[in-house]
Amino acid sequence: MNIIKKLFKRKKKSNAKVQEDNNLEKFITYFESCDGNQINNLKKFQNILKNQPSTKSEIIHEFIESGIEYSKDKKYEKIVNEYGEALMEATELNRRKVEEYSKNINRDSINELADKKAIFYHLQNKFDIRLLPYDKNTIKEAIESLIQDETDVKKIEQLKVGLSYLDDFIDFSQFGP
Repeated sequence: MNIIKKLFKRKKKSNAKVQEDNNLEKFITYFESCDGNQINNLKKFQNILKNQPSTKSEIIHEFIESGIEYSKDKKYEKIVNEYGEALMEATELNRRKVEEYSKNINRDSINELADKKAIFYHLQNKFDIRLLPYDKNTIKEAIESLIQDETDVKKIEQLKVGLSYLDDFIDFSQFGP
């Protein structure tokens, strides 16, 4: 916000605060919508600014850096939120499958029961990796980044729990269709 104020300072105008807030919203929207190519172009522009030493270029450089960091944080939040939703859906799906599987175990012969029971106990706390919205490494990177920046102990603990559940997503395709 301070960078925006420096860049868009309006002296002797009664609507300066409103103008700053409008500009801030525009830049937030812009940085949230940036894709990888746009971020790379902004970084190239930052390098050009380094060769133009002035107070204004330093402020713009700092502003772009803040925007890129903001964009990255928002991207990580989105990844982690989608992962959280997938985890809840996977848990519900797993609960229903465990119920169905336990009903089938009761109908099977005694000879098959021991093998199926072992598989049942192993899989009841596992989830199909295909339910993840992103690959495991992307989710792990997002969670670890958010943990570093987080100060709320409860949120840190939630993120750590989410990270540990990531190991419970396995490739179910090896078990058949």
